Amino acid sequence: MHAVLGIIQIELGMYDKAADSLKKATAGDPFDIASKQRLSVLVKAEGIASRTEAHLHLQMARRWLEAGLLDCAIAAAILAARSGAPSHQLERLNAEIEALKTAPRSPATYIRSQFDQFASSYDETLVGRLGYAAPAILRQLAAPLLPAARGTQRILDLGCGTGLAGIAFKDFAKHLTGVDLSLQMLAKARERGVYDMLVEADIEALPQTVNGPFDLIVAADVVVYLGDLTRIFKTARTRLQAGGYWMFTCERSDGEAFRRGTSDRFCHSAPYLQRCAEEDGFSVETLVECVPRHEKGAPVAGLAGIFRAK
Repeated sequence: MHAVLGIIQIELGMYDKAADSLKKATAGDPFDIASKQRLSVLVKAEGIASRTEAHLHLQMARRWLEAGLLDCAIAAAILAARSGAPSHQLERLNAEIEALKTAPRSPATYIRSQFDQFASSYDETLVGRLGYAAPAILRQLAAPLLPAARGTQRILDLGCGTGLAGIAFKDFAKHLTGVDLSLQMLAKARERGVYDMLVEADIEALPQTVNGPFDLIVAADVVVYLGDLTRIFKTARTRLQAGGYWMFTCERSDGEAFRRGTSDRFCHSAPYLQRCAEEDGFSVETLVECVPRHEKGAPVAGLAGIFRAK
């Protein structure tokens, strides 16, 4: 209730009251990451309320954009227009909003901020509350394809988070590398002691230290933050040896190649994944429907794919 009230207050430009509502929402539900993200933006914007009303709404819209929260940015832009903000500033703001609407991925700043806040409760939330199963699904699908001798594979875990996929694949690994944007998530992964190397980086811009070649690249519930997967398929192919496997889970789109779904996560269609594979030097080993997690008590329609480097 407090979270919904906070969103309504944001839409009405009642930022101080929205902050109070969101504080109550996060106090009552420590797993309400969306409210935490919105509250974080409001706290960072503290002090700008002394400006004119139009300027306040413009500044708030830009804070929401920086955080990747499109719905809040749109609400603040409407309020800025109603408050008489200069037309040239509105034009620029609306252009930025349209750019975010059609962006091929979630902003790195949004991902880093969200998961830094999420790190302390990530495992409990995903596994205990959302029935997170992506690592287990990939492990089950991959097992028949991997060598019977364990401890032989060089594995790269993209978007490793706190290390849940690392745990699932550790017994296959000769060397296990994890990559994530969030330092807080990497700290949790380091505590597990399953990785040989952990790297802070964007998975679409890997540093030279993560060159491979790898036998296996895993991304459990990670490409949901990417719309256009062309770049990540190319990244995976250049770091895999011939015959190696690239595997991930995603949320399913039944129509478009990819689209922005709920919670600023992208959904992808099976034909689109097949096309990406064919264009970037992979054969499709497995592509099946799955339920990687639940959302508000309902199963999330997903896909799990394993692609072999030619």
